[in-house]
Amino acid sequence: MSKIDKAYDKWLESCIKKFNKKFNDKRKYTSNPDNQYHHSDVVEFDDDGNAYVFTPEEGTKQIPKAVTPWVESKQYKSFNEGSIW
Repeated sequence: MSKIDKAYDKWLESCIKKFNKKFNDKRKYTSNPDNQYHHSDVVEFDDDGNAYVFTPEEGTKQIPKAVTPWVESKQYKSFNEGSIW
């Protein structure tokens, strides 16, 4: 795995923690939700920090600016500075 991929994965890990804390939720993040979790247990993020959740009542719903955008994250900044853990 490349350094940028590791940084991005760390950002996604921080996103799920922040999302669950902010929204008092217990969602999970996975790159392949169909194989591991039910749709309503998963949250997806885009690089702009928007979250996408599924509920049976509403279908897929966007939550704008739910987390820190990728390019503003400490993980991205650390990668650009060459100091990934």
